[in-house]
Amino acid sequence: MSRPSARIAFILPLLTLLSSCMGEGKRMLGSAYRDMGESPKALESFQLAVEAGDTTSSNYDVDYLMRIHSQMSELYLKQRLLDEELKELDIAEHLAWKIKDTLSALIFCEYRCHSLYNKGEYEKCIKQTTELSRRFHESGYSDEALLTYTYCINSCFALGRYSQMKEYITKYEFCFAISGNSLTFTTEFRRHWGGVWKDFTEKGVIEITNL
Repeated sequence: MSRPSARIAFILPLLTLLSSCMGEGKRMLGSAYRDMGESPKALESFQLAVEAGDTTSSNYDVDYLMRIHSQMSELYLKQRLLDEELKELDIAEHLAWKIKDTLSALIFCEYRCHSLYNKGEYEKCIKQTTELSRRFHESGYSDEALLTYTYCINSCFALGRYSQMKEYITKYEFCFAISGNSLTFTTEFRRHWGGVWKDFTEKGVIEITNL
């Protein structure tokens, strides 16, 4: 057992005791199990922490609940339970809008696009990601919009839509140019797509002589 895991195991009985008394203890216990790699136990503790919250109270901490659901979505992703991940992301996004945390809400949307891509739902991924990139730009988060184009590019590639893919590459290049990043577009593009660079060029998507 590694030293961090050993330390967590040492305080686990105390966290278990706390969790029987308060919702925060249940969240802490969930975090401990998460750090130990015990995803099922972590999810169980996080769910109990959610259920322990009094949503009718005027002091109810929406941000706190949002972060719990965010952590739960990450755990479901690690277990490749993508439908459950999507449910948690929907809840987290809803709570983010409730507290007017625009950036967090949009990031949860971005995680959803990533999950749709992982599920092979490329049409949905393209549609939602295209809309999300627009919302990022309109909200003043152009740098964050950069990553969204990668989902569109890869989805178009998976569908064999090389002309449409090239359009998104152009948008990615423009967004990258205005981001102020010091790397050249070619360097950044190759860093992100590495192994499939050869496939892109062989399909005629990129004119190497123009880069």
